[in-house]
Order: sequence, then structure tokens, then C-alpha cells
Amino acid sequence: MTGRHPLRALVVAAVGLLGLDAVLLVLAGAWLGRVGLVALGVAIGALAAAPIVLWRRYVEQMDEVQGDRHAMAQELRHLQRTLRETPADGMAAGAPRH
Repeated sequence: MTGRHPLRALVVAAVGLLGLDAVLLVLAGAWLGRVGLVALGVAIGALAAAPIVLWRRYVEQMDEVQGDRHAMAQELRHLQRTLRETPADGMAAGAPRH
């Protein structure tokens, strides 16, 4: 389903911004000699992978939904074909019609 996900640009922008923040915090921490900023930059850099993991999970779920929709459409076409081929007067006299 490549090319069908409108949120891809948003995910790329989020990862890019998180990565930039991480690099800038590490550089600022190193330049100022503050270990806390370096640690925060490393933590944000590690968290930058979260949108990528979540995006892959989202794509897998959407592919599964698309497959299920395709299977349901095939089943619906089969049922419609069966109903068209079954003669209406072939039903039992006392059987309820739905």
C-alpha cells in the first residue's frame, strides 16, 4: 500500500524534528559542558525511533484491514451471485422469506 498513506509526510517531519532536537541538545550540552543536556539529547534521539515503529505498525494494520475488506467483498459477490441464480419459486411454501 505504498503511496496511499497521507500521514507519511507528518511522520517524516516528526522524526526529523526529533532528530534535530536531539543533535542540537547533545551539541549544546557538549559545548556548555552540561551532562544533563547531553543525556536529554540522547534520550530524545532514542525516542525519535518511536514514530517509525508506530508507523510500521499502522501500515501493517491498514494492510490487514485492506485484505479483510477484499475478502468481504469477494464473499458479498459470491452471495449476490448465489441469490441471483437461486429461483424464487424454488423456496418451500411455508418457509419465511428474508
